[in-house]
Amino acid sequence: MPIDAVEEVVRLPDTLARVPKAPPFIEGAMTLRGQVLPIIDQRRRFGVAGAVGARRRVVVTRIDGTLAGFAVDGVSEILTLSADQVRETPDMARAADGGRRFSPVSPPCAPLMAWSA
Repeated sequence: MPIDAVEEVVRLPDTLARVPKAPPFIEGAMTLRGQVLPIIDQRRRFGVAGAVGARRRVVVTRIDGTLAGFAVDGVSEILTLSADQVRETPDMARAADGGRRFSPVSPPCAPLMAWSA
């Protein structure tokens, strides 16, 4: 996902509207400034188990004109990285639906959800 697709980061509302017949990874929908956006739960999408924290956020994106939100455990910092600071994830750690990238900056091996090529 290109970093310029990220519009903003907002707090995940306590309650989301239910989306009938949606895939299991769609947590629901929320309204943001008059726009309805589906919320894609990254934990469900990638099969990550464990307790969900109270600091969950929504990364609001617009890709090809489509607005969507990605529910994540938190956003602690937004970094600007050069291409030489980004590495491919080793094969054994890749998600089933494709590769991910990470940056060996502080903290070590910070995972990236969005990057510019």
